[in-house]
Amino acid sequence: MKRRVLTPLGAVMLAASLGTLAVPACAMTDPASVPVTRATLPAFPFVAPPAASPKPFSEDAVTWERVYVLAGDRLAPVEGRYYRRLFSVQSAGLTEATVLQHYRQQIGALGGVKLATFTKGNDAVLRQGGQESKQAFEKLRHFTGSSSIEQYLIRGANGNVWISIGIFDDGLNGSLVVVEEQPFRQTVAPLPRAGR
Repeated sequence: MKRRVLTPLGAVMLAASLGTLAVPACAMTDPASVPVTRATLPAFPFVAPPAASPKPFSEDAVTWERVYVLAGDRLAPVEGRYYRRLFSVQSAGLTEATVLQHYRQQIGALGGVKLATFTKGNDAVLRQGGQESKQAFEKLRHFTGSSSIEQYLIRGANGNVWISIGIFDDGLNGSLVVVEEQPFRQTVAPLPRAGR
């Protein structure tokens, strides 16, 4: 039986047909290598929790924030609209695997590409640049000691959307972090001159 070797382009095509787009490892650190999505993105924060998931136990939303993301083999700062949802994983029959699969399918349908996966015990990416892993988790807005984090990028016509899903508390709970890149908008204006 003749073995077939998959080219990088073939791997991208196969992954796209399976639902979640993957890029060749050599391109993973360059967000510009991710194709611009053709999907119409829903309203911010773009992805919904699993249908069986109970109400999140915490939600934060800020119009502009600096957050770090896993851009392949490095931590990179991005700035823009920020949202974080903390939710229960092991409730209503959910498992870590079903939660991650749920978000993989949703993000893949929007043209998202997985840029990195962090797993506990393999934290070299968190320690790059001499950082303590606790500080790296804080920059990523995920919990120290998270057992896994999957980082995705959606390149839209109006800018990048970064979505990461983390699992913590030994699989009991999860975190969703979304950053829609936007330039800083000045909200302070100079006072009018006296006498005008």
